[in-house]
Order: sequence, then C-alpha cells, then structure tokens
Amino acid sequence: MRFLRHGSHLRWGTLGALPMAAAAVLVGCPTDRGGAGNGAGAGATSGTSMTGGSGGNGGGATTGSGGQGATSTAGGAAGSGGTTGGGAGGTAGGGAGGGSSKDGGPNDGTTVVAAGVRWIGRVDTSDGSAPRFGWTGSGFAARFTGTSFGVNLKNDDAYFFQVIVDGKKGERFRAAKGQAVRTVATGLTAGTHTVELYREIESGYGVSQLLGITEGTLVAPPASPGRLIEFVGDSITAGYGNLGNEPHPDHANPSPCTFTFDTESAYMSWGAVAARALSADASIVAASGWGVYRSRTGSMNEVLPKVYGNALGTSGAPLWDFRTKPQVVIINLGTNDFSPGDPGSAYTTALGTFVDTVRTKYPAAFIFCTVGTMYSAAQHAKALTYAQSVAAARGGDGGKVAVVDLGSQDALKGTGCDWHPSVAENQRMADVLVPIVRQKLGW
Repeated sequence: MRFLRHGSHLRWGTLGALPMAAAAVLVGCPTDRGGAGNGAGAGATSGTSMTGGSGGNGGGATTGSGGQGATSTAGGAAGSGGTTGGGAGGTAGGGAGGGSSKDGGPNDGTTVVAAGVRWIGRVDTSDGSAPRFGWTGSGFAARFTGTSFGVNLKNDDAYFFQVIVDGKKGERFRAAKGQAVRTVATGLTAGTHTVELYREIESGYGVSQLLGITEGTLVAPPASPGRLIEFVGDSITAGYGNLGNEPHPDHANPSPCTFTFDTESAYMSWGAVAARALSADASIVAASGWGVYRSRTGSMNEVLPKVYGNALGTSGAPLWDFRTKPQVVIINLGTNDFSPGDPGSAYTTALGTFVDTVRTKYPAAFIFCTVGTMYSAAQHAKALTYAQSVAAARGGDGGKVAVVDLGSQDALKGTGCDWHPSVAENQRMADVLVPIVRQKLGW
C-alpha cells in the first residue's frame, strides 16, 4: 500500500487537549426547498374507477408510456425514464413527464439514472452503458429480482467498496485492480431487492467503472429521496484513516497508524453519516491535503476550487455539468490552508470566492461553512473568525450562508490514522450538523 499522495492534515498532538465545542454560528436562514417532484395527470371522465398502468422505464431518449385505464379517473403514472413520462392512461391522459432526456430516470434535480441504476454522487455518463465514477463515496442504488447480485467493475487500483443490501450494511469488499466480476449479495430470498454500492477511496488514486450487472435482473431503480447534500472538503470529509485506531496518551503517538486503502471509509465519514440521518443522498467532493487557498504543502494548484467542476475528481476527467441540484452545500476547507501558517486575508478571499462559485451553481441552496476539527485552539478561533467574515460580507446571502462550528476532536480519546477523526469522531461531527440542517430546511 502507498501513502496518500496529497498527504494528510497537520498534526496537533503536542498542543494539549482541545475543547469539544459544538456551537453553531448562524445567520438567519428562511426555509427554501429545491427540487420539484414529478407531476401527475388526472383523467376527467367518470365511470369505473381504474388507474392506468405505470409508465414504461425509459432509457436514453425512449419515452415511457402510461397504460390505458377503462374510463379511468386517473391517468397512468409517469414512466421512470426517457424524455417524457406517462402517456395515455384511461380516458384523459397520462402522468406528467418525469424523465431526463440524456440519461433517463426521475428528473427531480437530485439524481442521475444511467445503465439501469440510480447514481449517488457525481458520475461520468459519456458512455451511458458503462458509467465511470471517482469521487469518494460515489456509487449507485439498484433494484433487482433474484437471489444474488453481481457486478462487472473496472478499477484503476484495488479499491474497497461498501455494499448495502435491502437497507442493511453488508461487509465491505476489496475489488480487484483492472476488470473483474464480483458477487456482492447472495443467498437472498426470491423476489425484489435493493442494493447500494459505494466507492470508499478518493479519486486521487484513479477511477472506477461499472461495466454491467452479472447476477440479478434489474428493474426500475429505487426512487431518489429528493434530498441531496453536497460536501466539499479535504481528508476529514473524505474519511481519511477513520477506520484506524491510533492511541494518544498525553498527546504522544506511541503506535502510529499509517494510511492504507483499508483505513479510509467514505461510508463512515461524517458527511455520509449526516446525510443518512437526514434521509438524503450525499455527494462528496473531497481531496486529502488540499485547501481552498493552498494545500498543506503550500501548493496553490492543489486546491478544491480548481477541480470543483470535475466529474471524476482530481484524476483529470470530463467536466461535471452540475445537473443535480443539492438543497444544502457543506464546505469544510481550511485545515490544510493553515498548515504552513496563518493564511490571513488570502484565505478569506479564496473562501469567499468559492462560496460565490457555489452560489452561481446552486442559486437556491443553503451554504454552510463549517470549521473543525483538527485545528489547534488558536487556529480554530481564527478559522471561525475568517468563516464568519465571509458570511457577513455577503450579508448572510439572505440567510442562506451560515457558519457551523464542528468543534475540536479530543485526541486523548484516540483517533483514526495520522491523528484524523475516528469513526466515533465522525459520528460526533454529524450529530452537530444534523439538527442545524433539520431546523433550517424543515427536514
């Protein structure tokens, strides 16, 4: 295994115990929810009450059509894919169109459907039959009939994946480097099941590609929750080393845990944990060692704004078209900016510019600039002041730009690898964020 090429955050093991602050500094935010759902057409003729059949599942440019209902009071349901949804259902017409003209699938603004599955996070669908994905935590959800489920994956390296079957977390597995077929669920009862598959590692190590489903028969993918949160950050947000166990008695480091692929879990990262608690999908855009103004080594090139428009992450890639629209964007960038020293006004300028970029992409989204959790006490206080100045300079953007203090981790309780947040610390961070999002969005 190799070390993460971009490095990790600064270590603060000699700084003494830090407070576990969890206060949220918020500029008032009115409730605003994005992503309209699909409409449904209603029949006008009375008679035998029957509902038209569901629309067909479109793919590519195929149109789903609602089935005919006998003198129906309701048209057929919208098709789950294609350029338009349900057609003639009953006497008075089918459901409203709900498909995406490019990829098929529900057009609620929070998801992409390609290759028969619903994607979570960014995905490259330039080859719609074999989508590629690279950002940490990206993956897909599928529904299928059968007693097992298998995938044909192509990976640039031997990455770990987390599988969820019928809502239950399964054993994560390590995929082979290159192309290989893998059974990810077996021994199921006959019938219809759901499966989710998430990439656990960052895009700096290469990308993954779904070449096909080898076991199980795909049916219409599970519906989107209609809620999407985008998390933008560094190694803390990526889940760097969170599965490791590094004790720090007296803030020493007698048993160092170095980073390997098997110690990073996007699924157990604070963003993914928070999203699940909020019944939302998570799109994670994160790279270890990177900042918003400079990297931990002082590089001005290894910064998230330079790759924010990428579909596959830091590995190069096609551009992302921002087709999905999160209702919430969480930014956690700054720890690496502080690594070479106090970044000062250059940091606030860079963070403010990035917030403005996010706003142009998502005009209706709530944007939270979060602070924590690996700073020294002095750095934490400054980072909080800088973030608050960014929000204040925008007048809170009508209440939709705010600051959340995630607090500081207590290293005496142990950490993940290289002093990074453990799974327990990631849970604590999520517990700080979740009630704030619930309050502001009514979730």
